[in-house]
Amino acid sequence: MNEDKKTKKKNLQLINLETPETQSHFKSTTSTPIINESSLNTHKHLSDMSQKQSSKRQKRFSTEEEKIILEQLDNFNSVPPEEELNKIIVTLNELPNKSDIWDKNRIKTFWRNRQQTIKKKNKT
Repeated sequence: MNEDKKTKKKNLQLINLETPETQSHFKSTTSTPIINESSLNTHKHLSDMSQKQSSKRQKRFSTEEEKIILEQLDNFNSVPPEEELNKIIVTLNELPNKSDIWDKNRIKTFWRNRQQTIKKKNKT
């Protein structure tokens, strides 16, 4: 009978199905933490998420040549038209040190960031 209780206790600890009634009993008789597959998976998932987040966003630095080409965007008060974006992409692709980061979305992001910088400089 005593061994049967120990087996039940171990089984409950392994699958972490403690009920409120048994939980207080286990707390008083056991001092080791309960580790189950679910908690390990959660930890692994959180670890994977942090790795994805750290590799997802990177600061990108524009070369001086790229900045000169992208200055054409300063003439636009709203998002530049598609034909202008295409011209800029072609020009950027003709550079000797061609970078793969420039596409329409990246150029639009650059333009938005540049507009914010210009507004801040004008305020001061």
